[in-house]
Amino acid sequence: MQKCRLFLPVVALIALSLSACQFDPVDGVSRCERDDECAAQQRCVEGVCLTGMVTPDLGADQGRPDMPGMPDLGACVTDADGDGYASDPGCPEATRDCDDTSRDVYPGAPTRCNGADNDCDGAVDEAACSCTPGDSEPCGSDVGACRQGTRTCQPSGMWGECEGAVVPSAETCDGLDNDCDGLNDETFAGMNSPCDTGLQGMCGQGVLRCAGGGEVCEPVVQPQPEVCDGQDNDCDGQIDEADDGAVLTRTCGTTCPSRAFQICKDGG
Repeated sequence: MQKCRLFLPVVALIALSLSACQFDPVDGVSRCERDDECAAQQRCVEGVCLTGMVTPDLGADQGRPDMPGMPDLGACVTDADGDGYASDPGCPEATRDCDDTSRDVYPGAPTRCNGADNDCDGAVDEAACSCTPGDSEPCGSDVGACRQGTRTCQPSGMWGECEGAVVPSAETCDGLDNDCDGLNDETFAGMNSPCDTGLQGMCGQGVLRCAGGGEVCEPVVQPQPEVCDGQDNDCDGQIDEADDGAVLTRTCGTTCPSRAFQICKDGG
């Protein structure tokens, strides 16, 4: 039986336990045709069992001068986490994976709030965090009818929802600051719309206002002294009457005899 001579390069490990392995007595490597002919964690690359992921298209200029056709053992070949970036010391620093156990860590990776140097820039990427997971703080407003709640920092490093808070609502005429802006009853649905005051004469037309925490119809025109104009100026249900209820009169002055007077008729 032919004996296999074992020679272990830096990254080319030979699968001794596989029945399909064939050792080259010159090169001291394990030859193969398929990946399943190699040991665990190895792949069949150009007829040789190698450990790790080999970068595509090595090219002739990257081959080993002492073994034509063999990959350069100092090239970027090891990608244990499968993120597409090799971690071999011989890789250029700008493209070298600084943590080959995590697919979230590689040069140029998005920063995350996970306590790791995701983009391999030498700094833990806590800049992506707005809070420390587990922390809590008050949230919301205590102005008017509002009451504060509590929010908790999530494992993602972002604040969660504000829980237990009384939030602003539409302002209504109830004596409260419903919208939590520091003002009570400054507006409400239907404010300033026309309404009927229920009063007589000119005081019957009104607008809707809020007073004392309730809606009221305020007259557009307030009661005035009665004049001869065909209107109920004092809003008592009578037109052009004197204080005693009689028809309005006035003296004639110098145009009439001294005992003569004028009466209000048809608004004049």
